[in-house]
Amino acid sequence: MGKVIITLAIILTMVYVVTKDDLILTSTDAQEQKTVTATVRIVGIAPNVSNIRCCYKDADASTYSYNDCFNENSKNQYAITGGKYYDMMCNFTVIDVNGWQDMMNGWVNVTWHHSSVAWNIHPTYDKLYANATCKNISSSASDITINYECGISGIRYWADAGRWNLLVNLSNGMVRGFPMEVNFTIANVTSIWQSTSINFGSMVPGTSGSQSEENNLNVNATTNNTGNTAINIEVNGGGDYMTCGIGRIPITNIKYDLVYRGPIANACGNLTSQDQWECDPINLQDCNGSCSMSTKLVNTYWGIIIPESGVGGSCTQPILILGVQANP
Repeated sequence: MGKVIITLAIILTMVYVVTKDDLILTSTDAQEQKTVTATVRIVGIAPNVSNIRCCYKDADASTYSYNDCFNENSKNQYAITGGKYYDMMCNFTVIDVNGWQDMMNGWVNVTWHHSSVAWNIHPTYDKLYANATCKNISSSASDITINYECGISGIRYWADAGRWNLLVNLSNGMVRGFPMEVNFTIANVTSIWQSTSINFGSMVPGTSGSQSEENNLNVNATTNNTGNTAINIEVNGGGDYMTCGIGRIPITNIKYDLVYRGPIANACGNLTSQDQWECDPINLQDCNGSCSMSTKLVNTYWGIIIPESGVGGSCTQPILILGVQANP
């Protein structure tokens, strides 16, 4: 029996269903960039001042002394030199929290005024000085601080004693800063300039007054108040006698008065060996305002009674003239 072999090809057809979730889309340009701008406005903060320190010196001195430098609100007092103007130099730190660069477009100035007046009155030599020359002295600024120096020159010696205020005004160009005011004390200084001689000339025993005008008080002595407070004057003969080449003259024989050419017999004062003033109080004021001729003067007039005998040659005696504060 023959065999017939039949080969069957089994074909399996697979059906695959693709859903939309399985789709992957591709592109030759996979991203796109856009730019947005972020903005914020930083509010300007008012600058302020700290660490004020001031130094003083005679106007004709070349440098400041460390001993004459005081911190703000110090209890120390600066004593002027009688008859000399003085300078002051103040250093302080300006703080601007926006950054020290803010102050590059700003300004700083100071006012030096006596506590008895407001800072914004018209400047006077007696009570107020203004300054507009403050400068940045920082060699390198830090993040928010910068150092300034402000100087005032030629402050008059007669400017009132007592408490003075230093007011710092400032701005960074956008915002006015917080003013800073601190105080310092200028001491009362009693100081006088005095003419150096009382010369009665050559006189004959038994005469009085002076060589140029017998019996009258006409020899002038000039006292100048070179301090910052009113003064009275006292005199002291420095001893009981005026010593001569021969003999001596009682110191009480020297007379004084405030009246020019008044009779020596009516003199209001007799010189003694004590500090005293027998005439009306002088109350020689210090200068004020513009102080015409920069001086306050008083003239006293002197004469002498020469004994009738027992004296000869040259007679000399140092006489003390004292300025005493009139209004403590």
